[in-house]
Amino acid sequence: MTPEMQLFIKVISGIVLVISLTIRFFERWYRPSHLLLEDSHDFPSWIGWLGWILMALATLAYVLVDFVVSGG
Repeated sequence: MTPEMQLFIKVISGIVLVISLTIRFFERWYRPSHLLLEDSHDFPSWIGWLGWILMALATLAYVLVDFVVSGG
């Protein structure tokens, strides 16, 4: 794989990650606070935010490591 193709793939994947994080953030922000269903299980509300935080940290680490390795 050529360096140009690697850069293209990294740019596209980075854009997709940022867009998905933005969509996920707004989905979590505007979700209903209460939903009553039959036989629903009560999960802690912090689990969704924990997943979002882990995705954000992973994305930032990917971008920062890539930026440092490429020399800025």
